[in-house]
Amino acid sequence: QVSNSTVTVNGVTLTGTFTLNSQWGTSLTPSSLNFTADFETYSTNIPLSLCGGDGWSASAPGGWVQGSVTHQGAKAAMVAWPSTLSQAVNGEWIRNVWTDVWLNDCEVRYAGMSTPTVTTNMAVMLFVNTNNHVVIWNSNAWDECALDVAGNAAPVFSTGQWVRVSFYEDFTAQQAALFVNGQLLRQQVPFVSYVPSYHSFNLSSGAGAAYLDDVQVWTNIPATLTNMPMSDLDHDGIPDAVEIVRKGTLYDRPTGTVLLFQ
Repeated sequence: QVSNSTVTVNGVTLTGTFTLNSQWGTSLTPSSLNFTADFETYSTNIPLSLCGGDGWSASAPGGWVQGSVTHQGAKAAMVAWPSTLSQAVNGEWIRNVWTDVWLNDCEVRYAGMSTPTVTTNMAVMLFVNTNNHVVIWNSNAWDECALDVAGNAAPVFSTGQWVRVSFYEDFTAQQAALFVNGQLLRQQVPFVSYVPSYHSFNLSSGAGAAYLDDVQVWTNIPATLTNMPMSDLDHDGIPDAVEIVRKGTLYDRPTGTVLLFQ
């Protein structure tokens, strides 16, 4: 019920009594890089789509702040099926971006030929399969990361445990590198389609729930990627994350004259 209204060059002001329903606040302002979120400043049991102004939205009322499953601190986000949680991030004209998140899933995963639909306007797409591995869209096919770039066993997603997923996107080269728990699994992965700049990340769950905590979308290398175990797979003394940023690949290409003896 509106009791008074005024119109000025700055807009319209309404005075009165209003009822705010579940759709209120879903038109959000994207966050700007550098972006972090540990959900500690939000109230528990609040839909993330109502955290106005911070870039969160959800395709269905299934993205909540909760305090029962957390990576660190007292709160984390829960994404329940069939909702997709999105964070809009303004990374326009920033050419190199790191996305670093902690995930905890419910083991309701894609199996066999049941894979996500590949969509346009995406730089990187990945999911967890029933083998507990990350699977990334790589050169027009789904690539199960059972081994890392050096042939070592890749980390697995155990039910109820937090796993760190980090990937680096180079918008000039249109390619990405994937780390899980600090271990480099893939490098120079072509983008799904041409994307000029960073604009959002999306998280969806299977028939249960997935949990998200300690989100960082940053222009710098996440600090612990440079000192976690397995972070120097070619043993050249340079952390893998640093090497990826410098030249896009981990292993040095051979140079000079090659002599073949028979």
